[in-house]
This record gives sequence, structure tokens and C-alpha cells, in this order.
Amino acid sequence: FQSQFALRGAEFRRIGLMMDGVLLHSPFHTVQGDATSASAALFGGDILEGVTLYEGPLPASVSDRTAGVVAMTTRSGARDRVRGRGSVSMSNVSGLAEGPLGKRGAWLVAARKSYLQYLIDRLSDDDTIAFAFSDAESRLDYDVTARQRLKLLVMYGTSGLDREKAIPRAGLNSVITSDYDFTLVSIGHTWAVTPGWLAEHRGAWIDEKWGNRNREVLRLGAERYGEWVMSGDHTARIGRWGVDGGYSVRRLRGEGEALVRRNAPLAPLVAERYRGTGVRAGAYAAPSLRVLDGRLTVRTGARWDKHD
Repeated sequence: FQSQFALRGAEFRRIGLMMDGVLLHSPFHTVQGDATSASAALFGGDILEGVTLYEGPLPASVSDRTAGVVAMTTRSGARDRVRGRGSVSMSNVSGLAEGPLGKRGAWLVAARKSYLQYLIDRLSDDDTIAFAFSDAESRLDYDVTARQRLKLLVMYGTSGLDREKAIPRAGLNSVITSDYDFTLVSIGHTWAVTPGWLAEHRGAWIDEKWGNRNREVLRLGAERYGEWVMSGDHTARIGRWGVDGGYSVRRLRGEGEALVRRNAPLAPLVAERYRGTGVRAGAYAAPSLRVLDGRLTVRTGARWDKHD
């Protein structure tokens, strides 16, 4: 029951999940702060156009991860007519709708909501799986000109744990209720400058927050994390030569705490408390050359990164 995974023995925190060129931090429905809890991906597969796993030497365009990267791209909505579909699984119900946006664009909306917790509540006395989630994704595409396109991607997810049935036998530091909210807003601009030069720039905002509480509805732990992201990638081809290059600037912010509750009137022990900001900046260049009539491509690359 884990959406996180290892790659060649490397733990998940060394593996990156990228959505349309934006590195995601923790896109999972789970009980945050508890590494042993189950998890589910915060988005459905209906919105994805492609997924690429980089398990070997990472491309120069990748930063902040060392073991591997899963690069995901979302798909554009249908441009011919409005379409929709729905599905039901053992744990959730989901739906998707898409259609044209005038003559120059398209829209797509998808959403999911779990209902497994309702079934468990009526069919079982097990209070350890009292977990619910819902999420939604939306993408808008608009062709500014024949060679320029704007794209807006919005993702939101919320999940939580409710173990109120376990209050009579719960300890003072047992998690009874938990909630988690995730938001991603990304704006992209793609420009075919020339037939051999493609430029893509994007800006994104990420916000995550969670809180865990005990039987007395007192906080056991909480965190707020966010990022502002600016990045760009350029691809140029001239004859047998090719050059890929780009940059990224991420302003990170985070604050949180973990508390150990004690019987009144003792104040809680602070196990952890932190707050800070930081900027990660980087740039890369990766030239390539096709030889032997295009049957062999030689690639190289270099990357520079700075974390303040």
C-alpha cells in the first residue's frame, strides 16, 4: 500500500517526481509525518500523456535528485468536441471531462473521491483504515499564435485520517485525526522560435500543509511547505549538432514542529521545530552530435547548481 518506491536500492527521497517540468515535493495522499503509513498518488492516470523513468545517469536538466527521476507530462484536452467518462473502483469514483476552448484551445478537468472509508465504517470495526481522500486536476491550453502556446495546470488534493472510534483506547500521543492539503499551479509558455529552435518557460507555485492531532484535539505535529519556481529549457538543432540548455530557480520555504504530549499540567516536549527559506538555482548545457549518418549520437552535458 505504498506509492513511494525505491530504485536500485536508493530510497524515495533521492528519486524525483516531475510534472510538466516541475519537481514535486510530496504528491501523496498519506498520513504525513508517519513513514510507515500507506500512501496513494495525488493524481489520477487519466491526465497523463506520457511517463519516462530515468534510472541510469541522469540528464543534465535534472537537479536536486541523485538516484533517478520519473518525468510525467499531462495531456491536452480534446479539440474536436466535448467528451467525458467516469469509472468506479474498490476505493474511489472518478470522472473526466474535456473539450475545445474556442478555435484555439482546449480544456480538461478530472476529479476523484474515495468512499472506501464509508464501506469499512459499516462493515468492519477496524479503525486503522479510516482514511479518505479527494483530488482534482485541470489543464487549459491556448494557442496565442501558430508557434506560441500557453498552458495552465492546476492540481489540488486533500486527505485525512479520522480514528475517533479509537479514542477510548488511544494514548496521549496517538494520532486520531490528520489532514493534508496539496496545491500546484503551473503556467507554461512554449515557443517554436525557428524550425530548429524550441523554447519552453514555466512558473509554478507549490503549497503543502498538514497537521496531526491526538484524542484531546491537541496538535502532535504540523508542517507548511511551499515553493516558487521559475525555469526554462531550450532545444536547438543545426545540422548534425544539437544543444540543450536551460535554467531553474526555486525559492523554498518551510516550517513545522513535532510535539510530545504529557499529562496536564506539564507542557508538551518539543521534539522538533524548524523554520527557514532557501534558494536553489541552477543551469545546464548539453551538446550532442550525430555521426555515422545519424545512426550514432554522442551526448555530453554539464550542470551548475547553488543552494544558499
